[in-house]
Formats: sequence, C-alpha cells, structure tokens
Amino acid sequence: RISYTDFAIYWQSAKAPKEKLASDLHDIFKIIDVGGHGEISRLALLSAVETSPLVAVRLLPGVDAQDPEQAFTATQDLFDKISHGKRRVTLLDFEEHFKKRRPSLTMSRSKAAVQPGNGLLWRSHLY
Repeated sequence: RISYTDFAIYWQSAKAPKEKLASDLHDIFKIIDVGGHGEISRLALLSAVETSPLVAVRLLPGVDAQDPEQAFTATQDLFDKISHGKRRVTLLDFEEHFKKRRPSLTMSRSKAAVQPGNGLLWRSHLY
C-alpha cells in the first residue's frame, strides 16, 4: 500500500515526462526549422534527418538513417502523417502527432482501489 502523499508524488512525476516531451519536441522542431519561420517543409525535414543524428534517432526510431533509401522513405511517410496533406507543418501539428503516438500514463478506475477511511491505494493496482 502507499499513502496519498506517495500517490500524489507519483502523479506529479508522471506529468514531468509530458512536459519533457513537449520541450524535447520543441527543440527538435527548432533544429529542423533552420530559418525560424515556425513551420517546416518536407525538404527541411529530409535535410534535418540527413544532417542531424539527433533528429533521425528521435523522429525515426528503428530506422537506419545511414541507409539513404530507408531514411528517405521513412521521412516521407512521417511528413505525410504529420502534415495531413498540407505543404508545411507547424509546431502544433508536430506536437500533436508525437503526443498521440506516446503511450498514455493514465490509470483506469478499475485498476485503482481506494480503501475507505485511510485513503490508501494498493500498489499492485498501479502497475
């Protein structure tokens, strides 16, 4: 069992990765948006994947960025998914796409059992 305080700390720490994710995405977007216009093109994304290992690893996990054909195809597919047919992608489009791909850290009510009277949760229900 854990106390309410431990539970609150757990949820505060669960929020931290989301904030880190947003910051990380913003930093990646700034690397791609070399001109600082607030939007990126397909060509800018391709260029960033070719020239920045950080961008390639973050945006195309599991893709061999050293293989030009594989990197090109994966980058084209990624841009199409993010842009939804638009010619340019904004930071908002970029963040929305990657936040949807991230697994949720929420917990359903059926997995949590609050014990009446003392506000404790069974730890086994959190995992």
